[in-house]
Amino acid sequence: MKESLRQLDQRIKRTEKQLKELKAERKKRTRAPFVQCIGNCHGEGCGRKTRVDKLVYIQTYWYTEPFSCSAGDFWTEGEAKFVCPKCLHLNREFSRHDEVLSKHRKHFGEEVEAYDSKDRNYPKNTGKVIREIRADISNEYI
Repeated sequence: MKESLRQLDQRIKRTEKQLKELKAERKKRTRAPFVQCIGNCHGEGCGRKTRVDKLVYIQTYWYTEPFSCSAGDFWTEGEAKFVCPKCLHLNREFSRHDEVLSKHRKHFGEEVEAYDSKDRNYPKNTGKVIREIRADISNEYI
């Protein structure tokens, strides 16, 4: 029995909707771990523990400029970061010893890409992304 293209599209949409619902259910059933805001040498960081599903996972990328005739001109995945919702301290994966950020990446509430670009007008510039997240958190608690 042959299905029309419209019927196939409808079946695909139903299947995608079911898949999305199943992923949401799996996420609910999987207990999200806690991550601690770790201080740095400047005394920043509050030590508060927060469930990762309440945090935004920031995946950074850095650019390798072209050099020679066949190398460079690509983006490389950098470290993961998150902003503490209590003290707004930026926690970096490389300053931690537990690798909890990468290990529990799928549990984070949201994931954002940020690109370390020399161009400050670049739309996904890391500094801009972090400022926007801090502003969102600040507005939530006002």
